[in-house]
Amino acid sequence: MRTLKTIVLAVAAMLSASGHSMPSASSPRYTLSLDGPRWHMMRDTAASWEHDRLYLPEEITSMAHLPVNAPTGGWEMLTPENAVSVSVPGTVEEYLTTSKRPSPDDFKGVSWWFTTVSVPGNLKGRRAMLHFESVRMRAEVYLDGRLVGYDIIGESPFDVDITDALVPGKTHTLAVRVTNPGGNFHWQDFTQMRWGDYKIPPGR
Repeated sequence: MRTLKTIVLAVAAMLSASGHSMPSASSPRYTLSLDGPRWHMMRDTAASWEHDRLYLPEEITSMAHLPVNAPTGGWEMLTPENAVSVSVPGTVEEYLTTSKRPSPDDFKGVSWWFTTVSVPGNLKGRRAMLHFESVRMRAEVYLDGRLVGYDIIGESPFDVDITDALVPGKTHTLAVRVTNPGGNFHWQDFTQMRWGDYKIPPGR
């Protein structure tokens, strides 16, 4: 199958851009960048994550075998009224830090980054891929509440095949549940982190 599009994302979250020309049905590739504004971000401080099982890439044979972690309060919580407007690339710290003496522990845990995305209807039958440049640290990717991607490697590129979930011509809600067990500010870790029974080495 030919590639329908690559949605290009970047550090720690994602979002949709607009203003692209209409592709031809015979075009080999349609690329839509999701960098920039029009994203929203919501911290989910009540979300459980400390004792989650973590899945390495070789352990994932199907998204259907992984747990679906909806926002606390349900998917209806992902609205602009419950979130702050953000741009991607971006971090929780840059938008929510208010203290003059912040602690890394202030931002441990789960945040949701979400937006809407659509591709032209004449792209039916193509393969659709999301490309992430980096997410810190665990990324669970949802399209209209359906789990379509998972990454635990952290801070490295990964792709998500959304062909079966994407309907060209329809507006979808793209949401990324980001879990950061370290909560640091500078993208460097000098000590080992603990995530339940897991030990995450320095430098991740």
